[in-house]
Amino acid sequence: MGVVYFLACYVALLIDITNGAASVWPASGLLLGVLLLTPGRYLLSILTGALIGGVIANLSVGFPVATSLGYTCINLGEGLAGRWLVRRYFPDAPRLSQPLNGFALIACGAGAAVAGACAAATLAQFTAGANWLKVLGTWAGSDAAGVVIVAPVILATAGALEEIPRPLPRWRVVEAAFLLAVLVGISCWLYLWKHPSRLDQFANPLLMLPPVAWASIRFEATGAAWAIFIVNAFCVWGAALGMGPLFELTPSSLLNLVIQARVGVTGMVALSLGAAVGTARRSAVVHKRLAQELQAAADSERSRLSHELHDEVAQKLAALKMQLQLADIDIAPDTDRTTSTAASVAIVDDLLANVRAISHSLRPAPFDRGQLLPALTAMARAEGNRRGLSVLIDSPMADLSLPHEIELVCYRVVREAVSNAIKHARARTVAVSLNCQSDWLALSIVDDGHGFDVAPTTRQAVRDGHLGLVGMRERLDQVGGTLNINSTLGRGTTINCLLPIAVTA
Repeated sequence: MGVVYFLACYVALLIDITNGAASVWPASGLLLGVLLLTPGRYLLSILTGALIGGVIANLSVGFPVATSLGYTCINLGEGLAGRWLVRRYFPDAPRLSQPLNGFALIACGAGAAVAGACAAATLAQFTAGANWLKVLGTWAGSDAAGVVIVAPVILATAGALEEIPRPLPRWRVVEAAFLLAVLVGISCWLYLWKHPSRLDQFANPLLMLPPVAWASIRFEATGAAWAIFIVNAFCVWGAALGMGPLFELTPSSLLNLVIQARVGVTGMVALSLGAAVGTARRSAVVHKRLAQELQAAADSERSRLSHELHDEVAQKLAALKMQLQLADIDIAPDTDRTTSTAASVAIVDDLLANVRAISHSLRPAPFDRGQLLPALTAMARAEGNRRGLSVLIDSPMADLSLPHEIELVCYRVVREAVSNAIKHARARTVAVSLNCQSDWLALSIVDDGHGFDVAPTTRQAVRDGHLGLVGMRERLDQVGGTLNINSTLGRGTTINCLLPIAVTA
C-alpha cells in the first residue's frame, strides 16, 4: 500500500501544483476505496504505509518536512473520516448496487475532502503565507475529483471479482477489449491531439458519452467506473501537456475548476446509470428465483394438503361411515350403543381438529390483525423451547395496531432473522424491538452470534440460490421499507428496518 500510495501522490504532484496544492489527487480515492474494503484489524498497517508514502512524495517535490507531514496526516484524516461517514450512514454504498450508492459514496468523500481542505488551507497560510481561499478550492476540488475517479474503480472491481463467472465467456472478453480500445482511441484523439481551430467545437467531451454509456449498460457499475477512470486520466494528462479542447477553450485560471467539475458530473452520471442497470438485472434474477421458489412451495403445499386430506380426513370419514352403518343395521346386538356413539364422536372430534389444522395452515398469516406482538411472543417461545434460543420481544406500545400488510412483513422478517441466527450465526440470544417514530415503524433485531461479512455473503447467497437476506429486502421494498444490516465477525449482527406506516394506537 505504501508504494502504490507514494506513486499516486508523486504523479499528481508532478502533473501540477497550484496554490500550494495538487490540482488532481487520485490518492484520496485510492485511500478511501482501500479503507472501505479493509477490516479494522489491518487499518494500522494500511495507514502506516500511506503515511510513509505520502511524506516521501511530498518531500521529493520540495515541500518542507513539517508541511509534508501535515499534508499527509490531513489526507489520512480525510480517508478515515470518509470511511466512518460511509460505514455509519451509508453502509451499503461500497457495493454500488443502487444509483444512490454512488451519490452517497461521493458525498461522504467530498464532505471529508472539504473538511480536510480547510485544515490544509490553514496550514498553508501559516507555513507558507498562501491564500487561504485558493488553497481551499484547489485542495477540495482535487480530492473530491480523486474520490470520484478512483474509489469507485476499487470498490466496483472488488465486487466484480467476487461475482465474475468462471469460466469467463469469451464474447464478454472480446467485447471488453473492444470497448477498451474505443475508449482509449477516442480519449487519445480528444485529449492528446492538437486540433485545428475549426474542429474545436466538435472535439468536446460529448463524444465520450456513447462509449461511457455502453460501458455502463453492458458492464454495469464496474464498466462505468473504469470508463470514467480511463477518460478522466487522459483528460488530466492532456490538460497537463497543454492539449485537448478543455485546455484550448478554457482560460488557464479556470482550467482546474473546469476539469474537476467535469470529472464530478460525468462520474456521478455514469455510476448512477451503471448502478441502475445492475439493480434492474439483479432484481430480475431475484424475482425469477423467488417466483420459482414460490411455485415450488405452492406445489409442495398442494401435495401436503392432498396427502393430509387423503390420509387423515378421508380415512376418518370412512371410519365414521362404518360406525354409523353398524349402529344403523345393528350387526352386533350385544354391542353397547353408547360405546358406538362415543367412538363416532371421537372420530368427529379428530376430524374437526384436522380440518382446523388444515384451515390454519392455509391462512396467509398465523395471526389476526392487531396481534403482531402476541404472534412474535408465541414464535419466540416456540423457538426457545425447540432450539434453546432466548428470543426477547420488546415494544413500548403494548396495544400496537398496524396495517395488516405491515404486520405480515414484520413477522416474516423477524422469523427469517431468527432462523438465520439459529442456523448460521449459532446465536444464544436474539433481541427484537419495535418502536413507532412519527409515521415510521422501527424494527431492530440484534443477535450475539458469530457475525458475517455482509456484502460477500449476500452476493454468494444470491449465486447459490439462498434468498433469505434478499427475500427480507424484497419484502420491505414491497411496502416502501428499508433494510440495513450491520455485522462484524465475532460480534454479532444488527438488522435495522424502517417501514412507512400510518400508526393508530
